Amino acid sequence: RLLRQSQRIICVSESTKLDVIKNYCLDPASIDVVYNGYDQDLFFPQPDLQVLRKYNLDKYLLYVGDMRFYKNLSRCLEAFDRLPLKDCKFVITGKKDNFFYPEIERQTSQLAAKERIIFLDHVPTSDLPSLYSMAQGLVFASLYEGFGLPVLEAMACGCPVITSKVTSLPEVGGESVLYIDPYDVEDIAQTMYQLLTDDKLREKLHHKGLKRSQLFGWDKTAEQVRNV
Repeated sequence: RLLRQSQRIICVSESTKLDVIKNYCLDPASIDVVYNGYDQDLFFPQPDLQVLRKYNLDKYLLYVGDMRFYKNLSRCLEAFDRLPLKDCKFVITGKKDNFFYPEIERQTSQLAAKERIIFLDHVPTSDLPSLYSMAQGLVFASLYEGFGLPVLEAMACGCPVITSKVTSLPEVGGESVLYIDPYDVEDIAQTMYQLLTDDKLREKLHHKGLKRSQLFGWDKTAEQVRNV
């Protein structure tokens, strides 16, 4: 009822717009796409060794988000476990909720790499830019996203990104990230390995991500909403 009574509908991605058209049989002409922005005063390259010491980290891949099933953290853990590299940690931010975390914890306890999988629980927003900035890469292999804000935040901090080639995520990452099939554990593992072992690739993604992130911003979002 809300959708049909609205004069205009704003979606945060073309992918979400297609979902709305498909599921609610709406006229595409009634829907505008306005991308999310990010806090440019917070998310920019800012390595801080004190943050590393706070969480006892050195070389790591990063995951930012909750632990709901569609976030696909389970396959990411399995992929990390397959890596022949033993000098890297997989750092997971996100609340250890009572519904989804127990199953993730159970899976992790059975992995050979369990000592190198670090659950930080909820992380203060003020620490996130430094965690992004000093990571070898963000792993964000969701099965579905309406937008995918962590991909944008990571790029803005110069953090290389591995993400899924599904739903809205290619709209955010463009040609500035590495794409994987989120259902293919081996593909995720090989891409993790490629990123961790190729310094030039990480440097290239660092620069491309910074440039890509400048296409997004809340000022631009607000202006587009005002135009609608």
